[in-house]
Amino acid sequence: MTEKAMASPQPDRAIQLADLVGLIASIVIVVAYLLFPLRSDNPGNGFTFIYDVKSWNYPFSALTLIVGVVGIVSALVCLMSLRERAVRWWFAMLGALGLAFVIDNTLGGSPALAVGGWLAALGCLALIVQVILPRHNAATDARANDALLGIVRIGLGTLWFTQLLWKLPWNNYGCAAGPLAPGGSTGLCYWIGQEIAQPRWPLYHDFLQNLIAPNMNVALLPIFLMEAFITISLLLGLFTRLGAFAGVLQALNLFIGLSAIRGEWDWTYLMLTLLCAVFISVGGRFVGLDALLYARLKKLADSGSSVGRWLVKLV
Repeated sequence: MTEKAMASPQPDRAIQLADLVGLIASIVIVVAYLLFPLRSDNPGNGFTFIYDVKSWNYPFSALTLIVGVVGIVSALVCLMSLRERAVRWWFAMLGALGLAFVIDNTLGGSPALAVGGWLAALGCLALIVQVILPRHNAATDARANDALLGIVRIGLGTLWFTQLLWKLPWNNYGCAAGPLAPGGSTGLCYWIGQEIAQPRWPLYHDFLQNLIAPNMNVALLPIFLMEAFITISLLLGLFTRLGAFAGVLQALNLFIGLSAIRGEWDWTYLMLTLLCAVFISVGGRFVGLDALLYARLKKLADSGSSVGRWLVKLV
């Protein structure tokens, strides 16, 4: 994708019916999570279900929620700026991703879906169905690769999101109640204890033992905030290149700390590093908030602003 193509005006500002369908369908998904139970065995709303990290289904239910949130952002970006026929495939693939929870729940023999689950499924199906609606006077450039890479970005961002759920600061970072210290059986305390007990390199062991372990009350918050930034950046396509760079650094940190632990597969963290690296190059200008930021930052950069020149490289 060239900068010239990104900077060129879109052919038509008319509201597309397909974008409105995408917006309404995505709102239905989020409302389903906000107000209704997803499954018959959990009376809480969808957000409560996701926070129940003991459930085997929470990664897929989190993915479906993310589809709703990202769908709202994407539809607003399309309504405000983007006019691309390839967006139909973006929404359709989002809808297919969102059905992951429904499919897994059905094939896995889990308890039946409740009202929220069926509403979320209906919203996902509507995202798929919008593909048949015409997009009049929209640009016809070949953007299928951009749509597919964007879906990969959403999957990657969802992975980071699910890893936030068990280390929330207001839940003592998932650790047992009381002072934070390496060890225990849950949360960040457990994993830092494992890194100290089974280090890959002695230098990293000394770093954890002498600097992190005595200061965990201070050290754990930056870890959470960094992963939260990576999550938001990748999911919303907001300063995507910066978020992807942060993802590379954190994935390398995970590789150094966790790959020597028995039972851990070191390729997991190498692949996570490589996937994040892809979006340092790709960015998030297709159906992400960067699509709205780029034209403004490019104009600022062209005016001679050094700040603008730096910021435009991050989207």
